[in-house]
Amino acid sequence: MKFLGIDEAISWGKILFEQEFANIIFTNENILNSAWEILQKEKGERKPMNLTDCVVSMSSTLLKCDEILTFDKRLKNY
Repeated sequence: MKFLGIDEAISWGKILFEQEFANIIFTNENILNSAWEILQKEKGERKPMNLTDCVVSMSSTLLKCDEILTFDKRLKNY
């Protein structure tokens, strides 16, 4: 959201935090360890995911999320 400006970021923040548009997930040691395993398997990929993307992917898998809110096509299809 940085490229849209602080006002737009605040507007979206209010939607996310105050209107419960989405669940906010906090990571823990198990999720981080699993994400680290995913990241290591990304070696050799043309465009590997970063650790943050791996945490999101692992969290969504564990919580059986139907959808991930992202602009990253690779993460969305993971």
